[in-house]
Amino acid sequence: MQLDERWMIRRPRGFTWWGHTLAQRVWLDAVEDYHGTPIARLHVETDVLRGVPDEAAAIAALVPLNRAASLSSLAVDADGRIRLHASIAVTPDNATLAGSLAQHALAIQAADAHIKAAPLAAHLGAQVARSAHPSHGPRAEPDDLLDAIAFYADKGAGPSPFADVDFRAVALMQPRPWVLARTTGDGLEAELPFLGSKPSILDGTGAAAPETALLQVQTSVRHAQLGAGLLLRLALPVRTGVGVANQLNLAETVRPEGHQLGAWTIDQQNLACYTFVPAVAFAEGLVETLIWHVAARALWARGQVFPATPPAR
Repeated sequence: MQLDERWMIRRPRGFTWWGHTLAQRVWLDAVEDYHGTPIARLHVETDVLRGVPDEAAAIAALVPLNRAASLSSLAVDADGRIRLHASIAVTPDNATLAGSLAQHALAIQAADAHIKAAPLAAHLGAQVARSAHPSHGPRAEPDDLLDAIAFYADKGAGPSPFADVDFRAVALMQPRPWVLARTTGDGLEAELPFLGSKPSILDGTGAAAPETALLQVQTSVRHAQLGAGLLLRLALPVRTGVGVANQLNLAETVRPEGHQLGAWTIDQQNLACYTFVPAVAFAEGLVETLIWHVAARALWARGQVFPATPPAR
């Protein structure tokens, strides 16, 4: 990333750096065994606000911002702090792809934090979480990396490269995480196991609550800041308050299931997760990889919301 060493503090498994007035931390968790595969979670986190006076108001304000999430989530913690956070699951087989995702998450997050901090602080009556390097003091001039949003928007000005993915082949991939999938004009829709595995299309009455979660993968949606790319929207059959979405975002900062890219939010009263991948992040096999991680995320969320519920079959 060519970050300026002068504005960095290195640590044994990570670093903190200042692109301007806000600190960003990158660290790698200890390696652990995950079903026979060694895995480590790489976290990217940027301070945004502190001294939030009304936690409930802050949580409500973050709902529409998280619906417009790219690769990071916004969450308010019990100490009245708001941070942007993303994490990537690193294994021996995915280091190149994971590294690329981490770079995109770092750049977009650092730039977006500096864009959103002041107006969000004014709206909530909070303080921007400004800080300074312990040796060099405040950074007066912003790093060039904080122009990243303009770079991604320029690269996303044309059609989405994800539109060239053969979604018919994706829908037929084996093994597959869904009980039912179909292609659409700009991607695919799939029903993932959640409370059960009975597809909602088989419930002709519509009286029963759906058992499955709905995954929509769309290439035609344009992000307000980043332009073209890929949207993954996961909608759970769970109607709940905004506090649950915030708690899921906080929980994923500690121990996510797979890649924690994008954010939990409320969409039409349902618990949902939005992830937007910018056009420049396109890579062969990325769509399939992200789909598997979204499926794992759905089952992780079920365990958080319904801890006593037996696993979906």
